[in-house]
Amino acid sequence: MARWIPDSNQQVGPKELLGRRRFDQSSLAGAWGQKTIEGSLDFRVFEDRYSRVSLDRLGRTNGERQVLDYLVVRAEFEGEKRRPPQRFHGWWAIQAKKLLENNRLPLQIIPSPDVGTDLEENVYHSHAQPLKVTESYFVALHLRDLFERHGRFEHSPNSPLKPNWWQRKVLGLIGLLQSLAEKI
Repeated sequence: MARWIPDSNQQVGPKELLGRRRFDQSSLAGAWGQKTIEGSLDFRVFEDRYSRVSLDRLGRTNGERQVLDYLVVRAEFEGEKRRPPQRFHGWWAIQAKKLLENNRLPLQIIPSPDVGTDLEENVYHSHAQPLKVTESYFVALHLRDLFERHGRFEHSPNSPLKPNWWQRKVLGLIGLLQSLAEKI
């Protein structure tokens, strides 16, 4: 089956999976023995210039393997260009409808393929942009909240953080138990 290539004039569909790239992140060193905040996303992951946040279109309904393979090479190349170089780990992923159908900060998803040569080209690139002028800090906090509540992490096949088969099963079971506990 051929790889899905979205039409650059076509709107992003509500079922599409969108992802924000995650690279190594520097963190501040706290006091000895200070607890870290586990399970919370860093809002800086979603901070971008001009309140527009770059996203990758990962697939029509879910992460499509051929699309992810295309994007991983480009993301790793981008990580190598950063100073200092950073390792690419995967994407914070969310269904497009969760970004489009929110009442607090209406967003539009604009397809914006990157034109370039070889690894600088990205036909799956898009932007999430608020409908009204908003501070980039507020947009980052809003997106972090949406991704924490409705998103998931899509690992890069080459990431050392990718859980093995047993870890994935245990994490799936924990998620199932948490959703059952919320219903009780």
